[in-house]
Amino acid sequence: MVAILFRYGVAISLVASVWTSSVVVAAPPAPAKPIYAWKFTGPVGGQPEPHHWFYDRGWDPNCPTYYSDGKESLHIAASRGATGGRALAICVRPYPGKPGAYISGRINTHIDPAGRMKYGFFEARIKVPGGLHQAGSGAWPAFWLLGTNFHKVGWPRCGEIDIMEYSGNRPQQITGTIHGPNGVGAGGVYLLTKGHRFWKRYHTFGCYWSPGSIRFECDGHIYATFTPLDQNRGGWVFNHPFYIILNLAEGGAYGGTTQATAKFPQTMLVDWIKVFPWKIHTPTMSTPVALGAGKVLVKWNDSAFDQTGFVVQRSGSPAFSRIAETRKFTANTTDFVDRNLGIQQRWFYRVRATAGRDKSRWTKTVAINTLAAVQNPRMTAGFLKNARVVRAINVGGAAQGAFAADQDCLNATGKTKTPPVNMSQVPVDVPEKVFQSNRFGNFTYLLPSLKPHGRYVVELFFAENYWKVPGRRLFAVFINNRQVLNDFDICAAAGGPNRALERIFKVRADAKGHLVLRFVSQRDNALLDAIRILREK
Repeated sequence: MVAILFRYGVAISLVASVWTSSVVVAAPPAPAKPIYAWKFTGPVGGQPEPHHWFYDRGWDPNCPTYYSDGKESLHIAASRGATGGRALAICVRPYPGKPGAYISGRINTHIDPAGRMKYGFFEARIKVPGGLHQAGSGAWPAFWLLGTNFHKVGWPRCGEIDIMEYSGNRPQQITGTIHGPNGVGAGGVYLLTKGHRFWKRYHTFGCYWSPGSIRFECDGHIYATFTPLDQNRGGWVFNHPFYIILNLAEGGAYGGTTQATAKFPQTMLVDWIKVFPWKIHTPTMSTPVALGAGKVLVKWNDSAFDQTGFVVQRSGSPAFSRIAETRKFTANTTDFVDRNLGIQQRWFYRVRATAGRDKSRWTKTVAINTLAAVQNPRMTAGFLKNARVVRAINVGGAAQGAFAADQDCLNATGKTKTPPVNMSQVPVDVPEKVFQSNRFGNFTYLLPSLKPHGRYVVELFFAENYWKVPGRRLFAVFINNRQVLNDFDICAAAGGPNRALERIFKVRADAKGHLVLRFVSQRDNALLDAIRILREK
C-alpha cells in the first residue's frame, strides 16, 4: 500500500510501503464513544430515516447523473459483510430514455442539527461498487463534507472535505481531498498493493479534522495530512460547521469513461457512519536538561498533530503561584531553550497545546536545577597530568598545528565549515582551525600501531555548526565495541551551537594494538571534528 500526495492537481511525492513510510502512519485511537452514529439496520427495502437524512434531488453539475429519492436509488439492503447484516445501498443505473445519462441517489445531513458539525473524527465503513463482471464502469462513489454556508457564499468558498472518492476505472486507489477558495485543492491518494481491489470488501474511510489540520485515513492508516500552508491561495476555510453527504455518481471528470461493456446497477454499500468529538490532546512532558550556566532545554511529545502551537510556562513555584517569577513562552516545535536563568537555581515547567482559541490541559509539572558555571572537563581530569600525545588527527581536514591531516577513516563524508567557534571549553593547545572541518554520517576510525593492551586516553572534539537548537542531532560512540556515548547531543552538551567541546575516555588497545572508534547516527548524522590519543605514563 502506498500514498501519493498532490496539491493543485499535480502529484508531488510518492511514499513507500504503508508499514515503513514516514507519511502513511497508524492512526491514533478514536475516542471511546461517538457523539453521532448512523447504522442502516432498518427493514430490507426501507429507506434511511427522513429526520436524519435529506434526499438531494437533481442533476449533478460534474457528471451526467440525476439524483432521485426513489427506492431503486436508495434503500436498505441485506449485505453479508455488513456489521448487522444490512447496509444502505446507493445504486446507479442508466436513465430510461436518456442515452448516456444515469440515475442514482444522494443524501445529506443538512436538515438535522446533529448532522451539522465542526471538527472531529468522521468515519464510515463502505463497500464501493465493482466486481469481476463489472469492469469498465465509471462509478464514482463519495463520502464527503460540505460547508453549511454553501447557500450563502457558494462553492468553493464554503469549503469541501472529500473523505473518500473512488473511480471504477481505478480499482486500486481512493483519494482524500480538501477544496477551498482556490477550487482545485490539495489531496492524497491511497493505493492498494498489486492484485488487491477496493471493491472486494468493506473498508473504513476517515478524516481527522481539527482547527489546524485535516488528516485522511484508510483502514486505520493516515495517508495524507494538510494544514493552512496547503491552501495558500484564498485561505483556510475549514473552521465552521460542515454536513455529511453520501452519493454515487457515474462518469464525469473523476469517474471517467463508462464502457459499453459495463454492467448495471452498480451499488455502493454503507455499513455505518460515526462522528467522534474533537478534543485537543495534552502533550507529554519529558525530563528537562540543564545545558549550562543558566540554560534549560524543555522537551515534550505530541503525536496528535492537531495543535497549532504550544505555550511553555516557567515558575519558581511548583504551584505556579508566584506571579512575579512566572513567565509564558510560545513555541511551534516540541522543544524550547530557556535562557538567562542564573546559576544553581530551581525552576518548574509545564506545557499546553493550542489550536486556534482552543487549548489543552497543562502537562504534569517538571523541575530542574540550573548548573553552576561551565567547567572545562580537561581541567578536572586528573589522569591527563601524566599522559603524552601519541596521535592527533584533524578530522576531515588538512594538518593544523600538532594535529595531522585526516587519516585512518574507513568511511565517512567530509565537510569544511567556517563559522567562528567559542573555544572556552577545550584545552588552549587545541587550534580553532580543527573545528573548521569534520566528518559526518556513520563512520569508523581504525587507529593502528599502538601497544597491544596498552592504556590510552581518547579525546574527542566536537562543535555543532549546523543545528541552532538542541535535540536535532543525536548519536552514539563506541570504542573497541564498548559504548561510551549514547544519544549524544553536541548542542545540548556545549550549551549552544558553534561552541567547541571535548569528551575524554580511558581505554585499552586491543590485542593487535588497535583502537576502533565507531560513530553511529541516531537522529540526523553523527559528527566529529578532531581526535587526540594520549598514552598514560
